[in-house]
Amino acid sequence: MTAPNEATLIVEGYWMEHGHQVRVVNWCDFETPAAFRLKAKQIYANSNGYHRSPAVAAKLKADGVRKGIPDLHLAVATGRDHGLYIEMKNPGGRPSAEQSSWSAWRSCRIWRNAQCSTPS
Repeated sequence: MTAPNEATLIVEGYWMEHGHQVRVVNWCDFETPAAFRLKAKQIYANSNGYHRSPAVAAKLKADGVRKGIPDLHLAVATGRDHGLYIEMKNPGGRPSAEQSSWSAWRSCRIWRNAQCSTPS
């Protein structure tokens, strides 16, 4: 498996949130030093944030999909932290009320949170 060409991730001349998130995951999969690669491959995406039909959205909600869950989760404990949640944002983007609420809840429970902005 190889990383996709960067040209496939550029939309209208600038990086979109999706493209930047793909680069983060590809970095974890392909570019981390060998000693850290197994841990870096423990990153996975949450499927929130995509436009869906009302029927699919209702099914996902019944399945337990929640508003405000970050885009990425690195399920590796380090030091006092149980793992890392990463919220990707376009330049100038701000977390929603749900995202801020989840972030505050996790911070009190020894989870690390990060918000990453895409380059403008």
